[in-house]
Amino acid sequence: MATGGMLAFASGTVFFRGQGIGLPVLQPNFWQSIAGAVALLPMAIVFGQPLAVPSTATMIAIAHLVLVVTIGGMSLWLVLIRISGASTASSYHLFNPFFGVLLAYLILGEPLRMMDFMGAGLIVSGLFLSAQARARAPQC
Repeated sequence: MATGGMLAFASGTVFFRGQGIGLPVLQPNFWQSIAGAVALLPMAIVFGQPLAVPSTATMIAIAHLVLVVTIGGMSLWLVLIRISGASTASSYHLFNPFFGVLLAYLILGEPLRMMDFMGAGLIVSGLFLSAQARARAPQC
């Protein structure tokens, strides 16, 4: 499932950059959500549990996941692709784990460890090296 999700995300990024650049951001976001739901439906049928009456906290969490994470996050991702290109946007996408750790620190009070900063340092180093390689590459 993780490999399929990664391949779908990567191909969607490349497709949007090449074909969907003129589309409104919410249109590909909508179709991506529908495609994901259809792809996960067989897994939900096979491994899912019977529906229960959700609590208010569950409904708030689902609304947050749908509106903020899925629609908001993917819309920002598509705008970033439109502004900076797929390769640059994908490079900065590598910061997501560190920002997740940072938000856990700010919102949940999770401790920040030295390993978190070392990981962020490795990401920054990799981005710096790739930016330097791009700058030195001959422009056609």
